[in-house]
Amino acid sequence: MIGSQLSYRNILDPKTQKLLRFSDRYSDAVLVNCEAIRRYMVEDEHVAAGKVELCYNGVNTTEFFPAEEARPPELASADLVIAYGSGTAATALLAGVPLLLVPQLIEQFIVGRRVEELGAGLYMREERTQHDFAGAIATLRSEASYRQSAGSFAKKYAGFRSDLAASRVAAIVEAAMVSTT
Repeated sequence: MIGSQLSYRNILDPKTQKLLRFSDRYSDAVLVNCEAIRRYMVEDEHVAAGKVELCYNGVNTTEFFPAEEARPPELASADLVIAYGSGTAATALLAGVPLLLVPQLIEQFIVGRRVEELGAGLYMREERTQHDFAGAIATLRSEASYRQSAGSFAKKYAGFRSDLAASRVAAIVEAAMVSTT
């Protein structure tokens, strides 16, 4: 079993934290997306260092080079993207378009929180009214800082290639499978 941890667990409710700690014990590996979370998992969550695999948001920087594929033309003139999270969120950020995320699952809430921390969008909390949506859309369309932050993200990760990310994750999974046989 391979788990993943992309953020600090203190943003989760106590029951979910307990379940994740339980699953850590039975995982062959735990994928993390940055050095800070790797350190947190080892030092604070007490996961064996050898079980924690670092994969920078799916980007293996030793194989990082500019992508040859163009960004979706539909996003070139978009003011914002409204989505649940994850794949669509990544596509929008890579195109430099701010996001309004409407998460349904815990992973999507985590993505939403991170997008908000980056200043590249907003996410809707659990209590959602028509007024909340209208205000969030107006804010995202009128405040240039959201487009600037999304643009900074797009520039920073301009060479991201999903095929390399998938290869890196596959290599980690294969190594975990070999170590358990």
